[in-house]
Amino acid sequence: MAGRGRLDPAPTPHRLADALPAVLRDAPPGEPAFLDRFCGGLDGVFAPIFTTLDALEAYVDPRLTPSDFLPWMRGWVGLAAEVGLSERSSRTFVREAAELYRWQGTARGLRRLVELYAEGPVEVSDNGGSLVAGQPDAEVVFDDEPPRVLVRVRVAPDRAADPHFLRGLRAVVVAAVPAHVVTSVEVQAS
Repeated sequence: MAGRGRLDPAPTPHRLADALPAVLRDAPPGEPAFLDRFCGGLDGVFAPIFTTLDALEAYVDPRLTPSDFLPWMRGWVGLAAEVGLSERSSRTFVREAAELYRWQGTARGLRRLVELYAEGPVEVSDNGGSLVAGQPDAEVVFDDEPPRVLVRVRVAPDRAADPHFLRGLRAVVVAAVPAHVVTSVEVQAS
């Protein structure tokens, strides 16, 4: 994760000296108390911490969080950082994660997940095939034919030729489809 970078000294809204009892803040007229000066030096150390805590809700809101927090937030909702989502798609994925999990294993859920990854139109079709087993230890037989899913994606020509994008797309689709389903992915440059 990239660092926040160097912060310029910022005034603190919570001076430590203000929390001292009055007896420790007393000093001769015109001269600040030793503890007041000492606490003033620590104010600069604690200012970034107070600033972060005061804005904590922004760190957990996918629309507002700093971009270097996005991989961490994607991990919260179960999406590996290596899939290569854009920042915009990452924010949308985290925001829509509950809805995506609600539709997990369905054509609708797969279509939305691939739309977020590919950032383009997606068509998902399946043959409606299913598996049937009458008893827990019985042989599994296919309805008519093995279940199949075809995912068609239209993307810009540069993305259609990018092997990293194509590997990530395939990984996203395979992870979202049940293991027994035959999966095909077609990418069309538009």
